[in-house]
Amino acid sequence: MKRIKKLLCIGLCVLLIGAAGCSNVEPSQGEAEFDESPVSVSMYQGTSEGLWYVLATGFTECLNKSYPGSVIQIMPGGSSANAVRLSTNEADFGMTHTSTSFEAFKGIGQFTEKAENVRAIASMYPSVAQFVVRDNVSFSTFDEFIENKTAVKINIGQVGSGSYYMFQRMLEYYGYTIEDAEGWGCSVSYGGFGDIVDMFSSGAIDACYVTTSAPNTELNQISTNNDIRLVSFNTDALDFMCENYGYGRNFIYDGSYEFASGDFDTCATYSMLGASAALDDAIAYKMTKAIVENIEYLKTVHGAIRNITTDTLVQGITIPLHPGAEKYYREAGIID
Repeated sequence: MKRIKKLLCIGLCVLLIGAAGCSNVEPSQGEAEFDESPVSVSMYQGTSEGLWYVLATGFTECLNKSYPGSVIQIMPGGSSANAVRLSTNEADFGMTHTSTSFEAFKGIGQFTEKAENVRAIASMYPSVAQFVVRDNVSFSTFDEFIENKTAVKINIGQVGSGSYYMFQRMLEYYGYTIEDAEGWGCSVSYGGFGDIVDMFSSGAIDACYVTTSAPNTELNQISTNNDIRLVSFNTDALDFMCENYGYGRNFIYDGSYEFASGDFDTCATYSMLGASAALDDAIAYKMTKAIVENIEYLKTVHGAIRNITTDTLVQGITIPLHPGAEKYYREAGIID
């Protein structure tokens, strides 16, 4: 907590409150040099109280450790909007997801136009698909949920969230939509983790579909007062998700939860630092170099990234690396 408070107080990091006016942010101008001079850049993250904000302040500290005097202007945003903003050069950097950037780059899924100018800097941590149900729910696999058209009260995350879209994609593999599930009797609700915890406690839901780290604090909290278990996914459905929407195969490993035993096949989207293709190569290079040089510090910023390594920084990326980032990774021997 002390470390996070320290990060939030970094004088060089400016948070612009509110969405109004954020689109008018000026990205960095002119050509930067491959030297030790500081840089001044802008970055969209998530909400001001979320993990992405903590990561953004961590990036600020990394940049200042390697290039003292650097400034990152941090602004609130969201995964999908950030990908578009980067493509239109409304900011230098932004947090998004690997699957979101994949869809944006190709103009598929939730995107009606291609965002071809979004680039990747570094992958941070995976958020894996987890389908959790009460123990008395009649199905144990997603196949059974579909085949039996089981009516269940389920929360699938906030509208527009990674969980929301991933659940839609999974239904798509079987040829169904959320409306179809409601048609066979499912009660579908939307909300964040706080809502999910409260709704399990009150009996308002019997299931939730989330994309998050494993283990997850809120799911463990739910399990203290409710008998719950994980639902298994069809590996062909997971392959469909990966091939068509840029997800990556992953696992929920045995021991992650007391309420689940054995490994569970799943897929993941990775939180990713992206950049505008218009960003000067030297600035992208410096940001990448600062992250790699200070990765041991970055691990301490939040538990979600405690296991990152220089190799995982390029894991799950499905769009082109920014040339500046690629240049550094090649020089450091991280990629061939």
